Amino acid sequence: MSSGLIVRSLVSIAFLLGGYASITFGQDKSIADLASQMEQRVENSLQKYRELQEEIAAEKVPLVQL
Repeated sequence: MSSGLIVRSLVSIAFLLGGYASITFGQDKSIADLASQMEQRVENSLQKYRELQEEIAAEKVPLVQL
């Protein structure tokens, strides 16, 4: 192989690896963002659940007293 062909091959491999790394790390960030969003949604849902539990508990007392 000529040195020019070797250099071109190495440059091509470097670009491929760089592209793969950017895609992979880009997905990691996207996955981390999705995980964060899901955690927030779960926390919001839990808060709504707690509020609903409190409302139900407050309404039960008058019903039991009737």
